[in-house]
Amino acid sequence: MGRKFIDRILIAILLLFLLIPLLGTFLYSFSSEWTFTVLPKALTLDWYKELFADQNFVNAMLRTIFLAAIGTLGSLILVVPTVFLLYVYYQKYLWVLDMLVLLSFSVPAIISAMSLMSAYSSTGIPMLIFVIGSYIVGGLPMIQIGTRNSLKAINARTLMESSEILGASKTRSFFKVILPNITSGIVASSLFRFATLFGEFGILNLLVGGSFSNIQMFLRQNMNRNGYYTSAIVVSYFVIVTIMTIIGLNLSDKVTRKKGENV
Repeated sequence: MGRKFIDRILIAILLLFLLIPLLGTFLYSFSSEWTFTVLPKALTLDWYKELFADQNFVNAMLRTIFLAAIGTLGSLILVVPTVFLLYVYYQKYLWVLDMLVLLSFSVPAIISAMSLMSAYSSTGIPMLIFVIGSYIVGGLPMIQIGTRNSLKAINARTLMESSEILGASKTRSFFKVILPNITSGIVASSLFRFATLFGEFGILNLLVGGSFSNIQMFLRQNMNRNGYYTSAIVVSYFVIVTIMTIIGLNLSDKVTRKKGENV
């Protein structure tokens, strides 16, 4: 009993340590004035009204969502069919996929960005194309893990064999049998990937700079404008990422429970 009590105290201290800066930023974004007092003098929504009325913020948010969405969608189109084919028909080559995943983790973002800039800056092709390409390729680890776990959870090889015995083609079996059963896992990994890209800054900043400003660049540009206004930007960004993460965790938990039921 004493051990459990100490564990709970330690967890509470850790949570408090992690949450105080977030709660402080959240409260600061609603403050009309908070300088020499323990608590704000008054609460207001003026900073959020000013923020969402700023067309530059809206444009930066839309650009961020666009890049995250197209990068995630591209990863899905590239990775999901590849993982399916390897897992169901060519399992002996899965090690190649594992090696590619390790390679993607071993190359830092700044090295990747500088390599792309060195190789393609003189081609005349907009660098934004290469940013999107790097986002798509960078989604390999996260998307393939979610897809492979989902395929394991439903015993995809057996389902495909059963479907083909009943007369369905491979393509029809994939779209009508496999895909509906792995949708939750794919959506979960997609949301995690979207949340990751939503916070991506390094590659875009190095390759494109301020010509395609996303939410992180907008935040940096407004750091010295007003502390309350900046806090409102951070809170808005944090809320979106948190929502995506919570949905992804819930869907991942469903896939894990389903896998446990099938074992």
